Amino acid sequence: MPVNLDLAELEALRLVELKISYDNAGMVARVSRKTIWRLEVGKKEAISAL
Repeated sequence: MPVNLDLAELEALRLVELKISYDNAGMVARVSRKTIWRLEVGKKEAISAL
């Protein structure tokens, strides 16, 4: 199943990987904190599936 991320979501995920807080990553990437959280959960689920 393909996963589609827009550029803002990809940037937010990158910022979280750099250990920037969800709030700050969301502000920089202009996405909500909830979007950051969903991306993080999705990443963990993908890793577990592999």
